[in-house]
Amino acid sequence: MILYYLKKITILFVLFCTTLLSASSIDISKNNFSLLEQSEIYLDEENKSYDAIVNGDYFKPYHETYLNISNAKKQIWIKITLENPTHEKQEKILLFSSSFLEHIYLFDAKGSASTRGQAHFEQTPNTLLPYFNISLAPNSEKTFYLKVYSDYTPVLFKLLLIDEDTYVKDDKKEQALDILLIGVIFALMLYSLFISVYLKDKSYFFYSIYLFVLLYDQMRYLGLTQIYFPTSFMQFDLDFTIVRIYLLSLTSSLFVIYFFKLKSFPKLYKLYWSVIIFCIICIVFLYDSIEYGITIVMPLSFVVIVMHFFVGVYVYSKGQKQARFYLVGFGTVFFFYLLIISDSLGFSNFLQEHHNALLMATTFEAFVLSLAFSDRYIILQKEKETISTRYLKESKSRESIIEEEVTRKTAQLHTALESKKLLLKEVHHRVKNNLHIILSMIQLQHNSPKVDIDTLLQDLENRINAIAKTYDMLIMNENLQEIDMKPYIEELLHDIQESFYCEGCEVSVTSKIEAVLPLQKAVYIGLIINEAVTNSYKYAFKANQGHIHVVLTKKEGQYRLHIADDGTGFSTSKKVTSMGVSLIKTLAEEQLHGTCALESKGKTTYTIYF
Repeated sequence: MILYYLKKITILFVLFCTTLLSASSIDISKNNFSLLEQSEIYLDEENKSYDAIVNGDYFKPYHETYLNISNAKKQIWIKITLENPTHEKQEKILLFSSSFLEHIYLFDAKGSASTRGQAHFEQTPNTLLPYFNISLAPNSEKTFYLKVYSDYTPVLFKLLLIDEDTYVKDDKKEQALDILLIGVIFALMLYSLFISVYLKDKSYFFYSIYLFVLLYDQMRYLGLTQIYFPTSFMQFDLDFTIVRIYLLSLTSSLFVIYFFKLKSFPKLYKLYWSVIIFCIICIVFLYDSIEYGITIVMPLSFVVIVMHFFVGVYVYSKGQKQARFYLVGFGTVFFFYLLIISDSLGFSNFLQEHHNALLMATTFEAFVLSLAFSDRYIILQKEKETISTRYLKESKSRESIIEEEVTRKTAQLHTALESKKLLLKEVHHRVKNNLHIILSMIQLQHNSPKVDIDTLLQDLENRINAIAKTYDMLIMNENLQEIDMKPYIEELLHDIQESFYCEGCEVSVTSKIEAVLPLQKAVYIGLIINEAVTNSYKYAFKANQGHIHVVLTKKEGQYRLHIADDGTGFSTSKKVTSMGVSLIKTLAEEQLHGTCALESKGKTTYTIYF
């Protein structure tokens, strides 16, 4: 219990002492001294006049080193009382730690105001940070009032009392370092642009545009645009604040899409294009809306930065090796981006102490990503070499296959040519044999009993037609060893039937053909069928009515030809039929080397095996 009250008393004592200290005057003779915790402030939301502020009881002691009200639309009034206890005149500067404060007014006791800030273009500063010159006579005290506010940018600063010469020297060093870093980034930007043209790679192009926008944003953030850009440009620069932040999100998103080839990740691809379209819509419709622009652009920037980082992690896990450089480079910038957003939202003050930290991180990122581009180029070259090697192997394999195919086809053509030569010789030989057969049939007919000349010529025509039909089959399949007997015999039977056509005749012919024969045997079979069927038409039927049946089959390597009619039969001793029967037996036994059985009692049947 005693310890509890001791703590309470200690806290009250500290607060009392702090209050007394805050309310007291500040010694101007001290150097590099932080003023805010020794000052009093008032947040004005009603835009009061200077007289109302000075004459009212509004100010309260402030106990923090930094003042951060994020993007709140308030006018900040600061009351500072300075004293010079020495016997010499004291001259110092009131230095603001932020370069992007837009409106700063310093009022003296008489109400006269001096102005600084990015929105006041009548003065061209020589330093990165804004400041006011303060002068106090010996043994004097003076009260100053500061009014600070911004329309576009966060209000975040520390107020220092410092010697001007000391600050100017430090500022020149800071400017030199910033310009050096900007030069390096600019060179890497040009390198990326050159690579994009040379390799026709969109990712390099969008990265160079992103670096350009980022460079411009950093120059403004550091205060370099106020020093080195014309005054006429400053109003455009101020109005361009929100658009610039949207462009950072837009160009970096386009870079990520093409660098990681997000088309192969459809969901991420659609997500990024949604962000890009949203940025374009905001630029077009909200570029001049301060309230909605600031409210939207900062959360959007945070979301996009987090997306970039985790997409890099994701695609790296999916095997994209170049993502490792991206993660190293952007991971560094990612951390400082988060700090900037944290500062903007009023959660931290890190970059107030390290103004060019993001510029250094960006330089590191640009350098590492230039290595990533080189690494990506090396990877693409290796992939190209691998593809070329595979293509070369496939080409050689295809060439070998083509050569083998050409050799095989050439051999086939050569074989076919030789076969054609042999076949041609064989055809000539068969034609010669068939002509001898025709000659022999004419001689047999000449030696037979005299018959009507028309009948003689009709028989000869049918026999020659039987031979000619086989050559029709040969023309169709060009194969001397495989004549399909079915269409040959069916057409032959049809021709015989047509040759014996007469009014009132009712002789029907049926066939069952299941055999393939070489050319010469086909000729012999055709002649046999012609003789047997012709004889049936001539002598077998009374009143020209009857049926003829022809069967040719093969079983276990042996052919069977069966020709039968249901006619009256005939006596084998009749000389009128001896010519046909003799020809059938001669062809069956001598040419086909088979056997021939003839039955003619009541009907006529030929059964030939070969």
